Amino acid sequence: MRACFAERPCLRICRVSSIFVRCTGTNPCAEPWTKGEGEASLTRFYYDSIKRKCLAFNYLGLKGNQNNFLTKELCEVGAFGRTYWDYNYSKSNFKAKNCLLMTYLLQATCPVWVNPCAVGQPILTPDQHPFRCHQSAPCSTGYYCHIGFDETTTVCCQSQGDPCSLVVKEGYGSQSMNRWFYNHQTRQCQPFTYRGVGGNENNFLLREHCEVTCPVWVNACPKGEALLLPTGRPQHCNPAMDDSCPQTHWCHPGPDKTTTMCCPGRADPCMSAMSEGEGPLRLTRYYFDASKRQCLEFNFRGIRGNAVRFTQVEDYTVRPNIEAQKISHPLTIRINKA
Repeated sequence: MRACFAERPCLRICRVSSIFVRCTGTNPCAEPWTKGEGEASLTRFYYDSIKRKCLAFNYLGLKGNQNNFLTKELCEVGAFGRTYWDYNYSKSNFKAKNCLLMTYLLQATCPVWVNPCAVGQPILTPDQHPFRCHQSAPCSTGYYCHIGFDETTTVCCQSQGDPCSLVVKEGYGSQSMNRWFYNHQTRQCQPFTYRGVGGNENNFLLREHCEVTCPVWVNACPKGEALLLPTGRPQHCNPAMDDSCPQTHWCHPGPDKTTTMCCPGRADPCMSAMSEGEGPLRLTRYYFDASKRQCLEFNFRGIRGNAVRFTQVEDYTVRPNIEAQKISHPLTIRINKA
């Protein structure tokens, strides 16, 4: 008798010829499924190498192939037993054959897994399963760690570029996870619900992670965009120093450093109309009323005002003298409150 039995994992299967037993090295997981021939109607399972899932099909009973499993569990686990007939034959008499029952334990693993990546395939291990990434096992260059619902979907997916420039993707699936994304139009990190798979890099577990990664700031300028540094963040300035911004910009004096930035459209503040700006604040500021030739007090709301406001009255001691050179009668400066 010649038996084909594996003591270690292999991808062999025994087939019977008219004279001898032949062992083939075909991988059942790689074979296309076939319903076979016959009149039977048997529920079987096959491995779909494209979807990476074990699916049910109707087997007709004869002339199938190895990609034919009795249960879904056997397909997914891959350790199963099958019954074959081996031949006991004599070299001197090939007509004398006795069929003996044997069981061949085929041990193989069909790579069943879900691809959570929006683009391409994740990095795979030698056994054709996704590489599971974490803080101590980062992804290689050109990939990022997709953080899914559990470790099976926390894998290395192909990078699609700067996460701060990507449009957020809610993905698809049955999960509902609280995540944060960067809105490049408002320049703020906002919450959203992630469905589990099919997202991209603009997907952060915590708001802090988003704010550290992307340039979060408020545009305090009334018109246009603030002057940006190479980092994508605004250039801060000193309202008391004219040269802290380029000649094409003026320094917006916000309530704090984050809103004190260089804004486009420099103009003479003594000749501009007063603007309260926008926001919830009420900050004491001063503006010059050209018709009354007086410095008056007003409440500034925090952002998007114009260059006509000053943080203190003394800031006007230079400005009116500059304007006086342009008119026939010097301005008389009187400090009054509105």
